[in-house]
Amino acid sequence: MTTPYNKTQIVNWSDIDANRHVKQSTYSDWAMNTRLLWLLENGLSLADMLDQGVGPIALEEYTRFLREVRLGAKISVTLAFVGLSNDCARFNIRHEITADGQLAAIVETKAAWFDLETRRIVPASPQIAKAMTVAPRTADYIALPAR
Repeated sequence: MTTPYNKTQIVNWSDIDANRHVKQSTYSDWAMNTRLLWLLENGLSLADMLDQGVGPIALEEYTRFLREVRLGAKISVTLAFVGLSNDCARFNIRHEITADGQLAAIVETKAAWFDLETRRIVPASPQIAKAMTVAPRTADYIALPAR
């Protein structure tokens, strides 16, 4: 296991629901934003992806809610790869979301690289694969089949 990538922020007004806690969809948004920030910090911008004609797509997402999070809490969202195919076309990522230092939720996402023209899953380009092969990994990391 390697040290997970990590981003912190404060829970905003727009993150909460009528029950005065973080709404369900916000956890997915935090996870997605953390993935995109990781890509940016590893040399892959939205413009780069568009130039390559690809984008990341979520195939499946699962969230396990462990404790309530409220307005103003300081949250931390980690990113670590749980699995990656040899061609880097498919990947699984785990995000652990802590609030004020306590684990609040776990978001697991199965994703892939999507060709924007053919509308099919494709292997990662060398630029993308380079970042993905050195990405943080979980202790239970596994190699995924290519298809």
